[in-house]
Amino acid sequence: MPRPESPLDPSAGPVPAFAQDLRNLRVEAGSPSYRALEAVSHCGRTTLANAASGRRLPTWEVTRAYVEACGGDVDAWRRKWRTTAALVKAEGRASGTPVPARELARTATGRRSPHPSPQADDPLQAATPDELVGMLRRLCRRARIEPHQLPRLSAKAKGTDVYAALSGAQMSGLFYGHRAPRAHEVLRIVELCRVDTGQMRLWAIACARLLQAPAARPEEAASGRPGAGNGGAGDLAQRPAGAAYPERVLLGVMLHRLREARGLPAREAGGAIGASPAKISRMELGQVSLREPDVAALLTLYGVEDGSLAGSLLDLARGAPSPGSGNRRDDGPTAWLRAYSGLEESASLIRTSGIRHIPSLLQTEAYARAVTARSVPHLAAHDVDELVRLRMARQRRFAADAGRRLWAIVDERVLRRPVGPPPVWQEQIAHLISVSTWPNVTLQILPSRSRPRRACRGQMTWLRFGDGGLPDVMCREGATGIDYVTEPSDVNAHMVALNTLGVHAQWPDKSLEILTEILQDPTPEAPGWFTGRPTLPPPGGDRKRR
Repeated sequence: MPRPESPLDPSAGPVPAFAQDLRNLRVEAGSPSYRALEAVSHCGRTTLANAASGRRLPTWEVTRAYVEACGGDVDAWRRKWRTTAALVKAEGRASGTPVPARELARTATGRRSPHPSPQADDPLQAATPDELVGMLRRLCRRARIEPHQLPRLSAKAKGTDVYAALSGAQMSGLFYGHRAPRAHEVLRIVELCRVDTGQMRLWAIACARLLQAPAARPEEAASGRPGAGNGGAGDLAQRPAGAAYPERVLLGVMLHRLREARGLPAREAGGAIGASPAKISRMELGQVSLREPDVAALLTLYGVEDGSLAGSLLDLARGAPSPGSGNRRDDGPTAWLRAYSGLEESASLIRTSGIRHIPSLLQTEAYARAVTARSVPHLAAHDVDELVRLRMARQRRFAADAGRRLWAIVDERVLRRPVGPPPVWQEQIAHLISVSTWPNVTLQILPSRSRPRRACRGQMTWLRFGDGGLPDVMCREGATGIDYVTEPSDVNAHMVALNTLGVHAQWPDKSLEILTEILQDPTPEAPGWFTGRPTLPPPGGDRKRR
């Protein structure tokens, strides 16, 4: 039986109070032994026990290991540690023992620094795999981890689910240039350096861009084992079994929203499926595959009674095609939009282009109905009504959240080719004029004579998430589905296209003048578009060629 800890007096100073808070956190986690905490952290049980002894302020690295092992909020504890460190430094003592200045010198992420205020490398600036390895070597040096220590640390961190343990031969080949680096090794090392989720996302993107997946050996390809072709482009290109990458992100976002709506902590959700709070966090970030039984258990815990929503989420878990790919369930053509709405609602920045029609978040109800009926003429009337209702619900949720931003680029030709009767078109233009004055909306009009529209075909949407470390998502929204863009080269090409459109589009104030001019001049570019039918050429001859 473990020996009980000596009682502390929180009023004796900031260090005992901090230690008592650590003990309370361990009690909230179910009072696990320090041997159990050692198994899920990179620190030994003696180091963890000393952190909560109250004799001295532990370093941030030890504090973070303690907090993560107990499932606590790392950001909140970082702030608490910094406050305590400032108090200790101001007093010039910690229970009578001065605190070394080197323990209070930290980088922006709270890590001890061997150099004066070093700046962390941006992995996206690496142009070659060798440069990426050099940044990885510097990252390990800042984290005070030597290459020969990585295999032991990776074997000790049993809580990870995506990346396997590292070997000494792998580290020797990686850091001494004996072979090309592999993405899953790089990301595993970055994870061991305890970077935050935002930096982890940058490293994953850099690996997907620079490190190509080698061909699988014939015996591996034939066996279909998960290790076939191992060493590809990391979590972005080499995906674990189960749902594909966009579906994992979408499923993780939806599960996170459902858990937050029920007010359940990650520890309770993990208990329902026998997982740690850290794994629940990785599941909600889309970093690991989700098994269908786990998703079903979580949906039951979260009280999801909507059979259609539950069916869509279970489809994502079992690796169904992405929404909009044409292979849908029998619960109607709106399942893809209900699932996508959760992903869109979690985005802090939405960039979209309207090359064929006005973006969905800017459409009026009458315009949305006319566009849907024209684009998908075979849809039943009740399906059209449901699609329009969901689009209007998306707009209302966006309008109610001033913290989310929309940056839309609309082709002027779309505005001069109305859909539906003239009142529908005029109402839509007036709505764009009104929305363009919102502080969280940037609306640019691409002039009719501008050529760069050819660089962006279709309705492109780019979602960026402001918190939680979720990666960006690029997709193409159609009338009846969403196609996700996952290949790094395609994502970069679409981003270049969006940026090109933004450069050639008019500034928002000039765009507002164009909208006002279009509303005052009701003459459309193609009269036949009022009814959705093409204008026939005059009898006895073809139209004049321009």
